[in-house]
Amino acid sequence: MVNEVACAMPSRLQDRGTPREAAGRMTRPSLHREPAGVVQIARHYIRDLVYGANDGIITTFAVVAGVTGGALSPRAVLIVGAANLFADGLSMGVGNYLGIRSNESARAAEDLPEEEANPARHGIATFLSFFAAGAIPLAPYVMPLDAGHRLAASIVLTFGA
Repeated sequence: MVNEVACAMPSRLQDRGTPREAAGRMTRPSLHREPAGVVQIARHYIRDLVYGANDGIITTFAVVAGVTGGALSPRAVLIVGAANLFADGLSMGVGNYLGIRSNESARAAEDLPEEEANPARHGIATFLSFFAAGAIPLAPYVMPLDAGHRLAASIVLTFGA
């Protein structure tokens, strides 16, 4: 039956081959445009951004909750929180850098192609996202809020983020 239909088709349609082959030869204007600049860069670093932000917001919130639970002053919360942001963020960034660099060295030893040429940029992306997201639980401690509401505001901002 299929052959009978194909034979009955006009010759210009028979020359196109299968529908898949014909579709492959058609040129259609692309409706999908490549993202510009920042979006394209963010896609390349998305793993580092999510990794850093997730750890930053959780560990900083843990520090804030612990220091607040210890009945220390809002100033102490900010100092300990800032120390956490810098030290843990630096640790995360350097760890990501070293991990990527080690992976690239192992690939080079096996004569495999390079996957990532700039491990330092990934480390910086991890650090910056850690720092930015980690600042969220600290924000209520720099706002003019009642002392009893700061931890509650930190909880809301953390879970909201």
